[in-house]
Amino acid sequence: MEPEQQANLLQALLHNIPDPIYFKDRDHRFVAVSRAKAEHWQTTPENLIGKTDFNFLDEAEAEQAHSDERQVMETGQPIVGKEELISYPDGSQQWYSVTKSPYYDAEGEILGIVGISRDITDAKLAEPRLRDAEEKYRGLCENLQDVIVQVSSEGVLRYVSPAMQRLTGHDPEALLGRPATDFVVEEDRADVARALKEAAEGEPAQDMEVEVLAADGRHLPVEVSTFPIVEEGEIVAFQCVLRDITERKRAEQELTRSAQQWQNTFDAIEDMVTIIDSDYRVLRANMAVKNAFPDAEVVGAHCYELIHGGEAPPADCPSCQAFLTGETVHAELCEKHLGGRWFDLRAYPILSTDGTVDTLVHVFRDITGRKRGQEALREERDKAQNYLDIAGTMLAVVDADEKVSLINNKGCEILGYSEEEIIGQNWFDIFVPERHREEVRGVFRQLMAGEVEPVEYYENPLLKKNGEERSIAFHNTVLRDDDGNIYAALLSGEDSTERKQAEEALRESEERYHMIADRVSDVIWIMDMDLRYTYVNPSGVQGRGYSVEELMAQSIEDALTPASLEVAMTTFEEEMTAENMAAKDPDRSRTLELEFTCKDGSTRWGEVTVTFLHDADGQPTGILGVTRDVTDRKRADEQLRQAQKMEAVGTLAAGIAHDFNNILQTLIVRAEFMLMTGDFDAETATNLREMISAGSRGASLVQRLLVFSRRIEPRKQIIHLEKPIEDVRLILARTISKLISIETDVQEGLWHVGADPYQMEQVLLNMGINAAEAMPGGGVLKMAAENLTLDQQDAELAAGRYVVLSVSDTGTGIDEEDVEHIIEPFYTSKGQAEHSGLGLAIVHGIVESHDGFLRVSSEPGVGTTFKVYLPVAESVAPVEEVGKESAVTRGPLTVLVVDDEAAVARLLCDVLENFGHHTFKALDGEEGLEIFRAHHEEIDVVLLDLIMPKLEGERCLEEMLAIDPEAVVVIATGLFLDDVARERLEPKIKGFLTKPFEVRDVLHAIHEAAYEHRRPS
Repeated sequence: MEPEQQANLLQALLHNIPDPIYFKDRDHRFVAVSRAKAEHWQTTPENLIGKTDFNFLDEAEAEQAHSDERQVMETGQPIVGKEELISYPDGSQQWYSVTKSPYYDAEGEILGIVGISRDITDAKLAEPRLRDAEEKYRGLCENLQDVIVQVSSEGVLRYVSPAMQRLTGHDPEALLGRPATDFVVEEDRADVARALKEAAEGEPAQDMEVEVLAADGRHLPVEVSTFPIVEEGEIVAFQCVLRDITERKRAEQELTRSAQQWQNTFDAIEDMVTIIDSDYRVLRANMAVKNAFPDAEVVGAHCYELIHGGEAPPADCPSCQAFLTGETVHAELCEKHLGGRWFDLRAYPILSTDGTVDTLVHVFRDITGRKRGQEALREERDKAQNYLDIAGTMLAVVDADEKVSLINNKGCEILGYSEEEIIGQNWFDIFVPERHREEVRGVFRQLMAGEVEPVEYYENPLLKKNGEERSIAFHNTVLRDDDGNIYAALLSGEDSTERKQAEEALRESEERYHMIADRVSDVIWIMDMDLRYTYVNPSGVQGRGYSVEELMAQSIEDALTPASLEVAMTTFEEEMTAENMAAKDPDRSRTLELEFTCKDGSTRWGEVTVTFLHDADGQPTGILGVTRDVTDRKRADEQLRQAQKMEAVGTLAAGIAHDFNNILQTLIVRAEFMLMTGDFDAETATNLREMISAGSRGASLVQRLLVFSRRIEPRKQIIHLEKPIEDVRLILARTISKLISIETDVQEGLWHVGADPYQMEQVLLNMGINAAEAMPGGGVLKMAAENLTLDQQDAELAAGRYVVLSVSDTGTGIDEEDVEHIIEPFYTSKGQAEHSGLGLAIVHGIVESHDGFLRVSSEPGVGTTFKVYLPVAESVAPVEEVGKESAVTRGPLTVLVVDDEAAVARLLCDVLENFGHHTFKALDGEEGLEIFRAHHEEIDVVLLDLIMPKLEGERCLEEMLAIDPEAVVVIATGLFLDDVARERLEPKIKGFLTKPFEVRDVLHAIHEAAYEHRRPS
């Protein structure tokens, strides 16, 4: 027999023995319960597990039961055949002959008690005082949900309770006198007849399941419990209880379906689960075990080898105890063999056909991380238990004279009185608040007079003993005697105080939620599982231009751009796959960036966080989303990336400019020095002058690089842009294709701007060349300037007055994706052989250095327009050229030249000595400092480079000034110095020379420094 069959057989034995059987631990909590025991308390075996008698019996009965059980566990002696009267939630009572015995663990310690009860109510009912009470409780029986029938020994129906009509639709009176098998389906009639015959012959009656015929032809499954009615020692009839088991059958069918998924579930269990035989060998193991021991052959191995790392089971092995006792063993173990981790081990015995234990189910869970939280979990469990302890339903019988004749334990608990204090009291005078008393009493009196039918649901408050009011939801039923006269009302009430308070809190919470949702700037929305909007908060109307109603009507295809739609649908499919996983996280969420369409045709970006909404069964019912507009943030991120690119390339350009300046320095000064000192023929002199001219052009290129990298500040003057436009027009007319027509349009009365005129020419020339290259087949190139006043700030420009300089063409245009990158350095939509990609980057650098802004608009096949927005000059002083003194020597000077470029240092020394000066030469900072330390009293001027090995220039300057605070130092560098660096250096030095410089520049600088700042002699 398979283990599953064996387990099912064990369960069937427990649940089909008619006598109630139960097991309790030392804390009097149920650990196993038979179905017969659970059905007496109108619940399921699962619902009893973990509870005590105090959950179901009144306090006196529960305390007596626990007292008996303590006696058994303390003495080890069983209690046999004790008679107990048990009260049930529906108000009924039954007598039992109870036997309670201890059960033990492997060491002989008492684990708890096992109880077996036998119903002796029939015998007790024979007593006269119980027969007197029979009529009083007859009405209660007739109002039970289960159907009660009496069948004569000949199989004829003698009595049918009113519940028959509720269950089957049959009129109970019409069934009297008919064979009991008439309303049983054909297939079950023989079994019913045989069961009645066996019961009549004295065979013990067994519960059986049959299907009965409803009045509308439906087949209804019921469970039938049969009890013999004995008079003077003879069985004269049978009392049968028919219980509707439709829901149970449905549950059994679901259980059958679940069994088919057992193997998948077995492997999906995260705990390590094995099935072991009596030799402790692993017969089966789930995937968690195989993953935990990847290098071991798990199936066939001994469990103690895997878990304990030994050659035999340890003395306290839980599996040994389970095999010996045949009972489930639970233990927590710390296994050194497995790294000292803690594990929760449960060994479940499986009985073979002969009742012995031949296999165990072994469940092994790592609880190392949970040990510290056990106390917190225990507290949470106690809270849950307290909640269960107060759950229940009030049952009370109020007679026609308005007095209480019956009240159950839950009713006493709700009202705060003992049963003795309630019985006999006027229900309305004592327990109904005065403001509701007459209204409720009037309805009750109409009910007792038969003037109104019991309502399905009625709610009113009740007064507790302490004066507190509790709201009770009642389901009322009238009780009738044999003649059909109403003599009382059965009140079934549930305490709904907390529910009503929760409903009020929920209403307030929903109001707060809507208030918050309607006011937050983020868009909060809900979609159903068909991806249709069911809610959008008012913030949804902001940004995209749609009303809430228009957004609600949109499909997801209408709301998103195609690329974002694909991302959204892919994410949805992934999440639906996750929803179907057994170990899904119901609180998970996803965040993604999506591009939304706007009513005006534009798009905006949103950061969307979504999560599933679930019903009580954990099934997804919709999607909750929160969308935050991140359009501005994405633009800012893009601008930051662009700025970082520009900064990186600018740093590269500045570095190139520094090295290139040293090369140009040697070329220009050496050629100039040769012309000044030599006597050359005309051809050689011309060649030298061309070398100087080429060096000057190279210096101009360096200046362009520094402009692009913003390493040089523009020399602003108050200018009118008409002249740069005309100058560039003349240059372009001589250089670009004759197929291109050049037009200019300068607004009359054009405002002045503060700008560097040479850099403005550079801007116009670069944009003009770019426009010409876009028209290889000819076209129109137009340069224009106009005034513009912005009354309010737009996306990039502040409010104010601007001069707009524009260059447009009728060329091929630029693709949208290229427009975003057009100002990036070295980016070009043309071939690399055609264009360097630097021109527009230089334009952008110049415009930004003038506090302006560059915009590009283009349409492929139509043309492109570049617009430069320059702020109007309110007051900018013109830059004046400072004249240089003649290089006439006033007297010989001693100059220390410190430069890491040997050619530059040697050349400077040659020039200075040619003009009568004395020089020292140093090729790094350390050498220069040593020379200065030895000769500082005779050195008049120091020419100091800033970028040098061993000791960089600024540090060398500090050391020199420490030696001689009156030292005269001129910085000679090709490095661009920003305002911060200049402000730091200017107080310490007497001049700047910017490479490449000419001979007269260096002579002027040393004379000015030496004679204007000469120390006193």
